[in-house]
Amino acid sequence: NELLGLSSIFARYGLLLAKARIQRDGFKSRRNLLAALTEKNIRDKAVEDGDKLTNPQVAARIAGSGRMVEAELALNEASAILAACTEARDAIKVKRDMLVQINKNQQTGMRMSSPVIPNIDPPTPGDAPKGDTLFGTQIDPIESLADSETAPPPDISDCL
Repeated sequence: NELLGLSSIFARYGLLLAKARIQRDGFKSRRNLLAALTEKNIRDKAVEDGDKLTNPQVAARIAGSGRMVEAELALNEASAILAACTEARDAIKVKRDMLVQINKNQQTGMRMSSPVIPNIDPPTPGDAPKGDTLFGTQIDPIESLADSETAPPPDISDCL
């Protein structure tokens, strides 16, 4: 029952994750646009004032802008929400996998708890094999070592 209800929870967190990703990407785009506009304003003001600014000076002024700080904080918050949604969805995946494994283990346990006895028909007297048998299967005789050819023992007289 819990496994059946998990699919709707998984779908909900998947939707939240998608919305969080869209939100984060939107904040990133707006931050980049704000940085470009701020850079243009800084460079235009420097031209009007007759100042010469280096690229590191422009970058420092952009980073020190109050609106840029707010945009970075908003982007960081959106990234944290995305990370939290990702972790929640991954936790639900792990729970789903564990429930599936528990279900498989229970099914295997139920199969193993009910004994399966093979149906072996006893041989009829006319069909019985001659010689030794094991459950109706002929057992081939094993040749004794005395009947087979053996190599002569090695000469160890020089070792004594």
